[in-house]
Amino acid sequence: MTDGETEAEAAEIARRASTLLGRRVLRITAPAARDQASWRIHLSDATVIVTRRPDPERAARERLV
Repeated sequence: MTDGETEAEAAEIARRASTLLGRRVLRITAPAARDQASWRIHLSDATVIVTRRPDPERAARERLV
């Protein structure tokens, strides 16, 4: 994935999170690197940890944890 692709993906995640949560996203960080699955969405008073998984079965298993 190129830097441009990860920037576009981050922008899309921010847009979706803002719509879902009804709040403005201040920034998105990826502590382990942007090609990893775990990202943090920073809001004004909270941080939400999200994962992105292209494999629906793995994503479903993680929701059970």
